[in-house]
Amino acid sequence: MKASEVIYKDKFSQEDGPDKVVTGIAKLVNDNMAVVLQSADTVLVVVRLGDAAVEVHAYTVDSGLRLMSALKVLINKLKKSDIQVAYIADPRDAQMLQVLKMNDLKVVPSDRPQYQYMITR
Repeated sequence: MKASEVIYKDKFSQEDGPDKVVTGIAKLVNDNMAVVLQSADTVLVVVRLGDAAVEVHAYTVDSGLRLMSALKVLINKLKKSDIQVAYIADPRDAQMLQVLKMNDLKVVPSDRPQYQYMITR
């Protein structure tokens, strides 16, 4: 499945309006402000906030072990980058937070009011 298809089918983007979500992501990517990473049918949209800080949005139609496996691949890609802090505005799926913690990432309350959590190495 293509990344845009995953986003259209993701249960949370349905709440936000998938057309609006996909259009917003496309603009960010075209402006070189974001990248889209995909493993299986799980997509991470990584939006640049500063030199080593990003905002991360996850979209998926995967579940269970397939979701955990996809997230692990995506987390490893992020670990190989120069990103020091990743912010999450709305972690709607507690399973994703568990996977982050299981992969040696520190998930703590955010130091910025517009985000709920931040992930550090």
